[in-house]
Order: sequence, then C-alpha cells, then structure tokens
Amino acid sequence: SIFAHDMTVVKTGSKYVINVGYRDGGYVLLDVTDPTDVRLIAESDDDELDEERLARDHEISPEGNAHQSELSPDRRFLIGTDEDFNPFRVIATIDSGRYAGTEYVAVQASDTPPIDDVRRTTGLMLLDQELSADPCTQAAAGTAQETTIRAVFDGWGYVRLFKTDVPRSPTKTEGSITQIDTYAVPESQDPAYATGLGDLSVHEVAMDPTERLAYLSYYAAGFRVVKYGDKGLQEVGSFIDEGGNNFWGVEVYERDGETYVLASDRDFGLYVLQYTP
Repeated sequence: SIFAHDMTVVKTGSKYVINVGYRDGGYVLLDVTDPTDVRLIAESDDDELDEERLARDHEISPEGNAHQSELSPDRRFLIGTDEDFNPFRVIATIDSGRYAGTEYVAVQASDTPPIDDVRRTTGLMLLDQELSADPCTQAAAGTAQETTIRAVFDGWGYVRLFKTDVPRSPTKTEGSITQIDTYAVPESQDPAYATGLGDLSVHEVAMDPTERLAYLSYYAAGFRVVKYGDKGLQEVGSFIDEGGNNFWGVEVYERDGETYVLASDRDFGLYVLQYTP
C-alpha cells in the first residue's frame, strides 16, 4: 500500500522541507519552499530482508509500513515508525504439479474478516495450467494441485533510524536518506507475545529539542525513550502504567526550562511524562 499517511514540515536553511511516511513506499523528503513546485529530495529503500527478523535468524521480506517520522533538530537524522498491527503473514505454497514450490502471499485487510487476494496467474498455477501470454483471457480449467497455507510470524512494527543529508541552500536540490539502525521492543519480535497481550507495534515518535533523544508511543508496549546517533539506537527509559497502556500520540512540551512529554492513551486519556536520565 503506497500512500501518504503522516507528515511534518521543518525549515532547514532557506528551505522548507516536508517528511512524509508513505507506508510501503518508505520515508520521503520533499522540498516545499515553493508550494507550486514541490521537488523530491530523497526517499528511503527497504533492504531485501527484514532487519529485525534477520537478527533472529529468520529470513523474510520486509513489510514497509512507514507510518510517521520526525527529523532531528539539526536535520542530520530521521527516526521513522513502522506501524504493523498484524504479527503474522499468510503464506501459501503449491506442493504438486509443474509449479511445485511456488509461494504466494495471501493478503489480509486490517479490521475485516480476512479475504485472501490471489492473482489469476496464481489460480491458473494452482490448476497446473501452462500460462499464456494473456492470462486474463485464459480459460480456467485443469486439476487442482495440493497447496499448503500457513501463518508465519513476522513481528510487530518497529523503529528505523536514518542518517539524512537535507540541502539548505537554494541551489542544492538533492539529498539522501541512509538507514543506520533499527529498534524493536524485544517482546514485539517474540512469537510468545503475538496474541492476547495487546498490540506491540510502535505508533509515533517525537524528537527532543535539545538532546539526541526520541520519545516513542508504543501501544501496549508503553512509552519508550531512545538515544540516537551515528552508532545507532539505544533504549534509555520506559514507562508502562499499572494495568497497562495503549499509547497513541506523543509530543514534546517545554515550560519554564523543563521538557515534558505528552502521551495520549486511547483508554485512559492524557499522560504528562518527564524523562530522568
């Protein structure tokens, strides 16, 4: 699913830059200094394999899910939150016939009864038919082949850290987004926590205005504080209230020289938090 979901605008030098979470299209930086002439600065790309699953010896393709992001105050880093409510994906394998071993993914929509999307070419392969140049007009006839359908654990949504090159001068237009690290709450990558314990996906991020700290709202996994930099991401603080949380939005608030973090809980309302190193 490639669509613009969430965005923020910052001023960098003489430019106004918007960073957009584009779901499976990744994180995108746009120059909107002239709103009538919006220009692409840079966009992120996923690796071939999901990093958090690969770190656990599980080779599987990444899901995308670029949801929301913020640039650091010095514009040198970007933290993005990949929101994923489904820790499983449904994978089917054709077990017999000429296409034995072929895998296809059965897509499930969110908050709906799962209706699996199977392409016509896949259906023809399931019937063990030789594919024509135009499968859309090919008659669907043949003998059904054996198929195995299984749910594969692929984890909840997690956090990405990028190094960014955001142009400041009017003459420079191109920049870059390069991934440095990922961060996930450990339980979110453990199949034992896949059901019955709430959504363990990250939702949003807010950057500290003076320190290299980021604040994360993590649904049932609570409120998390991470330190970021050239060496990656490190969790340095967390909060989960008695009885659990269901955090949604997160924003930084400064008053009288103090930095507070406001976190909205979908069950209990507004929390005012302060990080103590």
